[in-house]
Amino acid sequence: MKRIAALVLSIVLCLTLLCACGRKTDENGNTSITSSWKCVSYTVNGTHTEMSEIPFVIRIFMSKDDPKFKCDDGMNFTFTLLQKDRTGRVALNDDGTYSLINEYGNSIFAKIEGNNLILYDGDGKMEIVFETS
Repeated sequence: MKRIAALVLSIVLCLTLLCACGRKTDENGNTSITSSWKCVSYTVNGTHTEMSEIPFVIRIFMSKDDPKFKCDDGMNFTFTLLQKDRTGRVALNDDGTYSLINEYGNSIFAKIEGNNLILYDGDGKMEIVFETS
């Protein structure tokens, strides 16, 4: 009987720990910019690409070229596009969006909607969507 009680208690403890894991959100349900991001789609000059629609064989060879975004401290970012890192600082705007200002003073913009991070330029020619779990 003690073994069964210990087993049940262990299972409940494990489930409790798993439930405690999850993404951190703000009061609007949006994920933090410091989350781990994975590119799910991009649109450049009107041409839209869903990463999930790219054939598996091609994805194996081209995954190193996937756009990447990382912001560990909420103040500095690294955006990788075609294996070239672009770094800079993050500025939170009054409307809840972000300005990502690179080392040359140029900027692109970011907004977080739920568990999606959307990077876009001011001209509407580029949009990259990242997702976190």
